[in-house]
Amino acid sequence: MWSEEDIREALKDVYDPELGVNIIDLGLVYGIDIAGDGVTVRMTLTSPACPLGPEIIETVKSVLGALPMVGRVDVQLVWTPRWDPQTMASDEAKMELGIYYPQICPTRHNRRAVVPSRRCIRAAERPLALGVKGG
Repeated sequence: MWSEEDIREALKDVYDPELGVNIIDLGLVYGIDIAGDGVTVRMTLTSPACPLGPEIIETVKSVLGALPMVGRVDVQLVWTPRWDPQTMASDEAKMELGIYYPQICPTRHNRRAVVPSRRCIRAAERPLALGVKGG
């Protein structure tokens, strides 16, 4: 038996030709449904006017259709929610696109926080006491 994770792994071989990043890391795949030997991929494009949309869709069908356990592939384009690379793309894709701006947590409890937690914000707002940052 195969899983959604197997399909996602295969889709990492499908790249947006304009951006040079795979559609999984870009966050363009919203969902995968498996029924028998059929796979339905719910995905979006970087914009509704994407000139390479048909090429990307055909590549998805080609890559998944080549898998021995897949007999039928459907691709459903969805436009809601609108694709937003800041919230949907992986950190690796954001770095590749030049939009990754990690913020350092002043309490150092979450060094990889892209969006500071409430704890980080509260700590940053407190005045420094005895030269020790936040707590």
